[in-house]
Amino acid sequence: MDLEKMAASMPPGMQDKLRRIYRRVNPDGLRSEWYIKRNLRIQHGLDRPIRVAFVVQMPEIWDKQAAVFERMLKDDRFDPYILVAPAYDFAKKALLPGKNPDGEWYRERYGGSVLDYPADAFFPEYNEEADFTCVFYDRPYDNYLPDGLRTDAVMQAASICMINYCTTDWEMDDFEYYGFGRHVTIWFASNAVEAANFRKGHLQKSWRKAYDIGYPAFTYYREAASENEFRRFLWTPRWSTAEDGVGSTHFFDYMELLIEWFTAHPEMSLTVRPHPLMFDNFISKGIMSAEEVQALKDRFAAAGIRFDDNRMIRDTFRETDVLISDYSSVISLYLVTGKPVIFCPDEVPVTQEFETLKKGMYVTENGEMLERALEQMTRREDPLEKTRNEVVERLLLRKKHGVEHILEVLDRTFRW
Repeated sequence: MDLEKMAASMPPGMQDKLRRIYRRVNPDGLRSEWYIKRNLRIQHGLDRPIRVAFVVQMPEIWDKQAAVFERMLKDDRFDPYILVAPAYDFAKKALLPGKNPDGEWYRERYGGSVLDYPADAFFPEYNEEADFTCVFYDRPYDNYLPDGLRTDAVMQAASICMINYCTTDWEMDDFEYYGFGRHVTIWFASNAVEAANFRKGHLQKSWRKAYDIGYPAFTYYREAASENEFRRFLWTPRWSTAEDGVGSTHFFDYMELLIEWFTAHPEMSLTVRPHPLMFDNFISKGIMSAEEVQALKDRFAAAGIRFDDNRMIRDTFRETDVLISDYSSVISLYLVTGKPVIFCPDEVPVTQEFETLKKGMYVTENGEMLERALEQMTRREDPLEKTRNEVVERLLLRKKHGVEHILEVLDRTFRW
C-alpha cells in the first residue's frame, strides 16, 4: 500500500489522521519506541555525572550547541564530550575518508573533551566503553553520517536529544524531520511552532517530549552584541534555487548591484558569507563550475569585497553592522544583537512570529529597494530600531534561561 498516494487523494485533515495512525503501528516506529523506552528505563537513578555526547561535523553550526556544552563543562552533574563525525562532501554526496580535519577546530577550544568517532564503528558497541547516557545531534539529517552513528543505531544504546541548527520560521503542513525525529527522546525546540510540529508528527508521551523553553543560541548571540558603526555590511545569500523548493537565492539577482555599489562606496565594506552549501549546490546543478566560482570570488576581491573566513558566524556578527539576507535562520540570530537587518524575501511561507519580526526589518523586494536601504544605512538612519528591539524582546528573548532549563530537564529525565 502506497501511503503517500492514498493520502494525496484525501482532504488535508484526513491526510494528517492517516499519517498519525500509520506512525503508531508501522514496524519501524514500534521498534524505535521500544528502544527509546528501554534506554530511559535503564539509565534512571544514575549516581555519577550524566555522560553526554555532542555529534558534530562542521563548526559553522556549532553555535547552536555551544552554550549548552560549555555550561555542562562547568556543571558537576554532567560529563560532556564532542564526537567528531567524518566529514561529508556535499558536492560529491559522500563521506570523506579518514578523520575529519575540522576536529582540530574543536580541539583548540575544548582539548581532551573532543573525540574522533571512527567511521566504521557501530555505536551500541562503541558505547559499551564510552557509556554515554544521551547523544545530541547538530542537524536532523542521518544521511550525512556513517551508518553506525545514525539515529537508528544510536537509539539502541542511548537516548537522543536535539537542538536544531536552525530556527523554524516557515509554515509546515507536517513535521519536516519525521524520519529523524522518530528516534528522538527530547526535542528542544527553537519556538512554539517547532515544538507543536514535533508533537504533531510524534505523539508526545512521558518518554518522548518537545520543549519550548528557550533557544540557547539567542542568549549566546545576545552576548555577542557590539557597537554599531553602520559601515560594515554582511550579505548571507541562500543556498537553494527555485527547483529545490525551499526558497530561492538572490545571489544572482543582487550580485552585480552589490559589486557596483560597494565599488562606488569604498568607505563602506561588504563581507559575503553564503550558506555553506551554496556553491556546492550551484556546481552540482551545473549552474556554475568550480573555475567560475573562483573567478567570481576574484571579482569580489577586486572590488574590495571579501568572503568570510570565520568558521562560526557569531564571530562575523561582531565584526559587522548591518545584515543583508535572504530568508534564513541567521536573521533571528542577527536581530538579537540589536543591529539592523535588510531582508530580501522570496516565496517561502513564513510563520506569524516571523511576520511580526519583519516589522523590525527593512524589507526589500527588488534591487531599487535594496539600494535605497543601503543608502539609508550609510546615513545612519535606523527608524525601525525601537520596533526591532521591542519585537526581539517579546518574541526571541522572552525565555532568557534556555540553557539552564535544558540542563534541568536532562537532569530530571536521566537521574530521578
